[in-house]
Amino acid sequence: MIDLTGIDEIYVYEEKCDLRMGIQGLSILAQSLVDISEMKRKLFIFYGRSKYNIKILELDTDGWWLYQKRLFEGKYIYPKNIPTISKKELEMLLNGLDVNAYRSHKEAKIKYTY
Repeated sequence: MIDLTGIDEIYVYEEKCDLRMGIQGLSILAQSLVDISEMKRKLFIFYGRSKYNIKILELDTDGWWLYQKRLFEGKYIYPKNIPTISKKELEMLLNGLDVNAYRSHKEAKIKYTY
């Protein structure tokens, strides 16, 4: 699992991308979200067409990290219209859970009528 203690923000690249890209290509896509001078202590999440794989890019103090995870069964339920996610939501996403349902449940307001 990724060490999230030093991570400030987690960005989601909202468009599907070619996951055959490596660090060079994905870092260019990440620069469309955040300026390169502000990339440290941030994660960037990418997914492909099939949604079986997910790649996460991180800029460390002395280089890039590229994480990849592939599910044995099922597909990732990718967050829609969510530019950033929390650490808990990242953990949910990596376990194949629906971040969109979690957010809608969390934001729901229950009205009591007696």
